[in-house]
Amino acid sequence: MKRKIILPFLAGIIATILIFATAASTGLVSKMIQVFYGVDIYIDDKLLDAKDVNGNPVEAFIYNGTTYLPIRAVGEAVGKTVQWEGKNNSAYLGKHTGDKPAVWLKDLDYFYETGSGFRFSDTLQDNLGNTHNNCISTYSSTLGGDDATYHYIINGQYTKLTGCFFLNYKNRSYNADYKLKIYGDDVLLYEAVVGSGIMPIDFSVDLRGVLKLSVHIDGYPAALGECGLWT
Repeated sequence: MKRKIILPFLAGIIATILIFATAASTGLVSKMIQVFYGVDIYIDDKLLDAKDVNGNPVEAFIYNGTTYLPIRAVGEAVGKTVQWEGKNNSAYLGKHTGDKPAVWLKDLDYFYETGSGFRFSDTLQDNLGNTHNNCISTYSSTLGGDDATYHYIINGQYTKLTGCFFLNYKNRSYNADYKLKIYGDDVLLYEAVVGSGIMPIDFSVDLRGVLKLSVHIDGYPAALGECGLWT
């Protein structure tokens, strides 16, 4: 039989989870515990559909009379981003200035897409021969299209989008213009062009207060590298 938990004081659970996640400042420790599953979490009488970073369902559990919920599920419930920093074994809920984005754009689930679609790569080289990580590009026209727009619901959780816009190394002599357009709530926030003989372009786009982010790449073989969202 499932237990139903109503959470009028969600902040108490958040504090508990943060303490649980950061208890060991010099290294994580482990111990065997007995927990009880089958708990439903409701927020304002709405059942929380908790999922992990990969979209898989996760369950709350009870340990020693206290109900625990994965911190990512808590963050989503209250509209806050969650970041993990392995160097100090710390989880951050909400705003945190770290040395890397809160999420790479290629790992963020999109709301819907138009055009040929994005392809995601761990690494790509720009026209200078430099290697970039966490890359996004469009499909070749021979595969059915060469421009795409992905739309993301970010609900004001991020302050900026950063990255590098460049021409793929193996296609560095293509004589055409390739465009990047970034929209916030359907308003154009940033635009750039790359092509043969044009240097890679680093960009930073202010997203404060933006609810819907749209990223458009017009033309293969342009690509984005190190493209991430910051809190």
